[in-house]
Amino acid sequence: MADLYPVALSEWTATHTTTSSTNAEATHAAESARSHYVCGFMASVDDQAYAPETGTVTLLNGTTVVFTMVIQSNSVKSYQAGNGSALVVNFTAPVKMTEGAAVTLKVDPSGSTAASINANVWGFTR
Repeated sequence: MADLYPVALSEWTATHTTTSSTNAEATHAAESARSHYVCGFMASVDDQAYAPETGTVTLLNGTTVVFTMVIQSNSVKSYQAGNGSALVVNFTAPVKMTEGAAVTLKVDPSGSTAASINANVWGFTR
């Protein structure tokens, strides 16, 4: 029988914020003989430009890409610079990672003047 866990169950959170034009990489370390389950993530890019501010989000299972997507961090104040809002995703069912593999959420800004890049990923381990 498959393991069933509610999405709301989260035991850890990995975060990384950078204020340069490099990637933000939030990583939850691998644990021997255990699998991580990802419940959701948050990603944002603020490149101090007018909205939309774009970036690439990649979820990694160890070194294997689970998915990659391009996001637009739209501002509530759409004509003011520096107001990138976050994309928040809560999975309807946790995404199971390979046993003994780390989980990494990478947020890569598209522009060269990014002022703030945020990556957060949460889940549990069994």
